[in-house]
Amino acid sequence: MTSSPGTIAQALHGSSVDMVTLQRRYGAQFAMVRKVLGVAPNAAAYLEIWPIGMRTYNVLVPNFLNLPFLLFGFGPPKATVGLAMYTASRAAGCAYCASHCCAFALRRGADEGDLVRIVGRGPASGGYSSAERSALDVAEGLGRVPGSLTPAQRDALRDSFSPADAEWLVLAVAVMGFLNKFNDTVGIPLEESMLALADEVIGPTGWTAGKHLPIPAATVTPTKPQPDRFVDLLALLPVLPSVIRADKHWT
Repeated sequence: MTSSPGTIAQALHGSSVDMVTLQRRYGAQFAMVRKVLGVAPNAAAYLEIWPIGMRTYNVLVPNFLNLPFLLFGFGPPKATVGLAMYTASRAAGCAYCASHCCAFALRRGADEGDLVRIVGRGPASGGYSSAERSALDVAEGLGRVPGSLTPAQRDALRDSFSPADAEWLVLAVAVMGFLNKFNDTVGIPLEESMLALADEVIGPTGWTAGKHLPIPAATVTPTKPQPDRFVDLLALLPVLPSVIRADKHWT
């Protein structure tokens, strides 16, 4: 009698699409996600099993985050957006997305201490501005299942941000709702660099990779992401026309 695979990802591994093929099909999208995150997510290999899933992912994520405008400093403070996404992922219990949002937030200028303080923080926890606290409270309330968002938390967000920026923050948290559920349910294996970073930065808060451990696992020295530099973001400009054309075609 053979044992069943431990995760859906393990069961689907033989059908997953290799990164060379994905790069050929989604080169422009991968160029953007590497700038946003630092890696090409392993989730893509499983989403592409059903190409509509991969295309939907490539429409949802940049549009809900309003990329690339967020990267260039438009909208709410991008570090706050990253912290809200991380908070939602920790509230949802998705270790895969929490590691990715850790890297995302650091690349958007958040401090490691900001990430560490999120877990177990109380209503009067220090280190955050009142606006940041309102965003994190909303992210936590929306990230939980069932949701725990209160009218007071909603009103605090509205008082702290313009209507457009408040919507931007909520949409960033909302897209994490999809990513948290998909990546956690399927048990997507983490990229080794993301595992190493998360172990060092948020491991002390109780984060563990769990079912998302890479197979086979390898030891990688973590590299701390650097905050966005304008000159680096300019490198995205050549790929944007391809990204926009694909977006219009898929929608």
